[in-house]
Amino acid sequence: MATASRIAWGSASAGCAFASLYCFFWIFSAASLASGACPEFSLFAEAWRCRQVHVAMILTAIFGLGCIHLGWRAIPRTAP
Repeated sequence: MATASRIAWGSASAGCAFASLYCFFWIFSAASLASGACPEFSLFAEAWRCRQVHVAMILTAIFGLGCIHLGWRAIPRTAP
């Protein structure tokens, strides 16, 4: 049972790592697309294109921390 649990936590951690990497690349894509249309990037801008960079940064941080947490749970512990 413990092995199945570790596999599940490890798989969830890998999924979060993939999502974090995707959002990391989304930062550069959004910045490239919005560089000509937006005078400044802001989370509270009216146009969605100007907010995408900050949304991608926030999601990268959330998924990255989730990856670390889930990976930590996948590590087997021994009783003292």
